[in-house]
Amino acid sequence: MLHPTTTPIALLMFAAILWLGPVRGLWVFFASMTFRSAAALSLPGLGDLSLTDFCVVALWAACLGRPVGFARLFGTMRPTRPGFPLMLLMVLATIGAVFLPRVFSGQTEFFTLGQIEGRLSFLLAPLRPTGSNIGQLVRFALSVSSYVLLAAAFAYWGRPDQALRAMTISTMVHAAVSFVDLGSHAAGMPWMLESFRTMNYAMLDDQRLMDIRRLIGGFPEPSAYAFYTVGLYGFWLKLWFDDRGGRWTLATLIVVALLLLRSMSTSGIVAFVSFTGLFLLWHIRSAARVQGVASLYLGLSMAIPLAIGGVVLIYNFVPSVPIVLDTLIFNKMDSESGVERMSWNMQALRNFADSHGLGIGIGSVRASSWIMTNLGSFGLPGSLLQLWFLLALATLGRGLRGLDSAVTRTGAAMVSGCMAIVLQAMIARPYPNLDTPFYAMAGVAAGLYAHARLRNRRAAPIATTARPEPAGDAGPLFAKE
Repeated sequence: MLHPTTTPIALLMFAAILWLGPVRGLWVFFASMTFRSAAALSLPGLGDLSLTDFCVVALWAACLGRPVGFARLFGTMRPTRPGFPLMLLMVLATIGAVFLPRVFSGQTEFFTLGQIEGRLSFLLAPLRPTGSNIGQLVRFALSVSSYVLLAAAFAYWGRPDQALRAMTISTMVHAAVSFVDLGSHAAGMPWMLESFRTMNYAMLDDQRLMDIRRLIGGFPEPSAYAFYTVGLYGFWLKLWFDDRGGRWTLATLIVVALLLLRSMSTSGIVAFVSFTGLFLLWHIRSAARVQGVASLYLGLSMAIPLAIGGVVLIYNFVPSVPIVLDTLIFNKMDSESGVERMSWNMQALRNFADSHGLGIGIGSVRASSWIMTNLGSFGLPGSLLQLWFLLALATLGRGLRGLDSAVTRTGAAMVSGCMAIVLQAMIARPYPNLDTPFYAMAGVAAGLYAHARLRNRRAAPIATTARPEPAGDAGPLFAKE
């Protein structure tokens, strides 16, 4: 089925990526990520194909229209690359989605959508194969494929300017849509973004806390909005730190942080506070050598006691503040939503135990933590592969820390954004798929770091005049990029 408002936009983005290619057209792909509630089209049996998923297909179509080295694409999945555990995980997910719900059919229970008194709710039922197994597998494959393509493309081209442009444009579009979302409701015109909300989801666009409407922008609900925004926050925080406290990056960072907090998402706020604290602690030694950043660290160390005292005073003397904090954070687990989410996590652990540690397949488990949903879906083998991939991603810059270049700075910022997404996923991610923004940022980072290493090898003196062949991570990828 075609959507009269969002399908034409999807076709324009598809054409733009085909014309520009996957490197110069990266900004189009990243800009699509802020319209998560927009459907490109509906496919029988698979449901709605989002604008971002449609653009992933466009990236691959752009490759097919150019002379692509398929050996180089597979080179991103060599045993020494982060793509290797990701490839193994994809194989495991495919086997699990097809066979595990049948192998353990009736031996455990899973949450499935059903109706109670005319309302859709998640109900426990005996395990059986469902269309969700294939649907989530296809979406997982689309997300992972964006890593493979972008890692191969940027390994050769190493274009940090294109990566930074893509992140800048996507942040600007995300902020613009967010401001429209805020302004339209404040002006009494909530219908302004309705034409972009065509996915077959329940659009929670009027959730309120203390009569304050929660921000969702181009997403179906506040938690999904925060999940994307926290990745942008992690990117700009690292870029600002490595940019020696630049004013432009600092201004962008502040805007993104305010948007993240304005979503009033519990998982987003907890991820924001915890990631910021961990980031500051991890870089405290490096901060001493950066004048602008060192001043900020000193200011924070003096401001933290004052801020704690201020929060205590406000909490005790402003009646509405305790209600907001209790609702969002302190009493969250005692709320109806918190109790339901904990029941999801406990059921995921039962699925893990009932399947003898093998999991019951992607699409059969709904949890409220990325760790729990991995254990329930992929079992211990898949969870270890996820951990392997994250460790390989986090250590991409090993051996290149002393190289001050735009390539490694942008790559490090991409990894930082990925880690921020993982942190929020551990708090409240119902599916093992970390989604396309995560894998796209990871792919760009892997490609940029591979390019930096290749450049170092070429710059090093060699004993012979023969030029060594690239080891699967470099070489002409696209003739016209």
